[in-house]
Amino acid sequence: MRGVHRLEVLKGIAWSLLLIVVSEGVVFLRGGRESVPEIVSEHYESTTSVSVIKNDTQQAATDDIIVDTPQESTPLKGVLEGVENPMRMPPRCPLCAGKKSCTEPPLRKLRYIVSLDSDEWPNPQYCSKEGYVSLCESIKSTAVNRQLLVAVANSAAPGLAEFVSNIKEIKIPNLLIAALDEKVTHMLDDWNVSYWAMFDNVTGNHKVSAKKFGIVRKMIQLGASVLLTDTDVVYFSNPFNYLGLDTDVETMSDGWDLDTAFSFHDVITDSRYTKPDYYWPKSMRIQALNSGLWYIAATKSSDHFLGILSHRMETEDVWDQEAFFTELLSPSYEGRIAAPVSLRVLSPLCFMNSKVLMRIVRPYLLRFGYGSAEKMKAAKDHGPVALHANYHVDKPTKMKQADSLYNKHNPDGLDSCYCGSDNTCGCDMTTQTVDQLEKEHENTILSSFATSTDYRQSISFLESGCKPQPTPMKAVPAGTLQWINTTDADPSIDVTVVVFQDQNCSKSLLLNSGTVLKYFPSQNVKPVNSIKGKWEAIQQSLKMGKVTIAINDDTVLIRNPLEYTYRDCDVEVASDGWDARTAGGSNHVTDDQRMGWSRYCHGFRIASHDAGFVVFNPTVQSLQFADRLLSIVDDSADPGLEHLYFNELLFRPNFGSYRSPSVTKRTSSALCYSNAKSVMQYFRTNAAAPSPVIVR
Repeated sequence: MRGVHRLEVLKGIAWSLLLIVVSEGVVFLRGGRESVPEIVSEHYESTTSVSVIKNDTQQAATDDIIVDTPQESTPLKGVLEGVENPMRMPPRCPLCAGKKSCTEPPLRKLRYIVSLDSDEWPNPQYCSKEGYVSLCESIKSTAVNRQLLVAVANSAAPGLAEFVSNIKEIKIPNLLIAALDEKVTHMLDDWNVSYWAMFDNVTGNHKVSAKKFGIVRKMIQLGASVLLTDTDVVYFSNPFNYLGLDTDVETMSDGWDLDTAFSFHDVITDSRYTKPDYYWPKSMRIQALNSGLWYIAATKSSDHFLGILSHRMETEDVWDQEAFFTELLSPSYEGRIAAPVSLRVLSPLCFMNSKVLMRIVRPYLLRFGYGSAEKMKAAKDHGPVALHANYHVDKPTKMKQADSLYNKHNPDGLDSCYCGSDNTCGCDMTTQTVDQLEKEHENTILSSFATSTDYRQSISFLESGCKPQPTPMKAVPAGTLQWINTTDADPSIDVTVVVFQDQNCSKSLLLNSGTVLKYFPSQNVKPVNSIKGKWEAIQQSLKMGKVTIAINDDTVLIRNPLEYTYRDCDVEVASDGWDARTAGGSNHVTDDQRMGWSRYCHGFRIASHDAGFVVFNPTVQSLQFADRLLSIVDDSADPGLEHLYFNELLFRPNFGSYRSPSVTKRTSSALCYSNAKSVMQYFRTNAAAPSPVIVR
């Protein structure tokens, strides 16, 4: 039987091979905006134009100096139509000011643990439980609008006194310290600061930090939404007035421009393969979301997210920061189930990291005269919310400088920045894009990604038959998916198969091969011959409450794909990746040598996903996704443009006025749902391996 399957796969390759081996030598090309124009047309390239900051005293004070808005000619204009760029200097900050001016409801419904309309708060189901009684009392006496500003600290926490003083000065009334030892409770008593005593003898910054997920989870379970803050944060305004409050999680970013803060796509080029018909695969990238300053709503999805993080802290040797941002950004993959949280990334010009402060804001202000009223006006016009001194080793100094400028109104507060002779302490007057930072080593970086062969877990999954594997510990909570035709159960499986037939092909390989009709009745199959028609058919099927499978006709079905889907997310989609690292996502580090101690900037990278094979559950979010994509494409759209739009909507988080469809997503196993590269790279050299479910 395996031999028969192997023959079918090889036949499929002849039909659907998008990448053909042409050379034994390997030369990798960076797929940035300008580096491979002969390979990728500007129509499909990354779409933001980044301006490098320079200390130019002749530049007008009102110039936008950080990131230009997407150009009119770029396809991203369709995705971000009417969206205000939050990375301008001075920023148009905040998204929601004062007493909540936002009126639009969240695109993904927030399922609060305690209904906002309920008078039974904190959650009576937990207030009587062991370990919750004293916390319940602390929350009752401290929370404002069921919200808390929470820091986790012991008596050795650096800068705790200054942190508390700053909170009192700004008059943030709902600070609650999770006190890890008795000595710190005495200090807090002296300062008249609310705390919850939950003693733990853990020591060391990272170990203390790792405790916060379990602590915040208890507060969430009681119905209190939490803004978790490290003590190396200085505030200039009450942060609760500047939150969107439309997602489960809102977090600051380690990014410093539009791309790094809110995500961008890099083209993956590999000279071993020829250019596909419409586009090179890409990878979605975004800098780390920082666990030192983040807001989490008291929802059921948030509880699930914190449960996963707490479990990982207890059972794995993992850095809490890496676990935080990878859990937020990773899709479900094989036996791994991602928490179904919606995500907003806060503007780095409002919730600043110290790289933005010293290398973007400082050069901007230095263009004005020493002690000038113009400089102070520029600082007031900026009006940030907070600074997390995360990038610099001299944290107290950077915090004092920011406090001096924004709270004490000293116009020259940021002027000084001591640096050694090697100029590697984060005082450099320019910022660089990721392309610029990685240019010198781009071949090595891309080679590492493009030649990745992390098949260990995927081989096990393939050999188990590609069937969904039960994972009860991390199972998606009931009620997560918002079904169109029912609210409390998985609807009966009624399927529409939308088959896109490329007009450039003389015949539909998928339909003429008979594999679709082998698995699905003809009345369930909907052929279309345009991208717009494809998404109209998807939209119509979802409105009818049907599971919808979208397949491009350069796909070979080896088995019935519906039998191998989890159906635990809104969207289940094949990947342009070829192994666990590329398809499932991983931590990617960018080196900025001028930052010295913090030169290694962590981030997330994952291969783009393939709109040529997608399974949509009939949910509200799936329909919103289809509606959004259909509103962008027109009759002239081709699969390349569809690929870009599809991935932008799939991965880009909420930010500024941009509202993501926030679909929960599962990436299909790279070996079970193979593409031509995984076939050539794995199956060709492992002839005895079980066959995949499909080949793209």
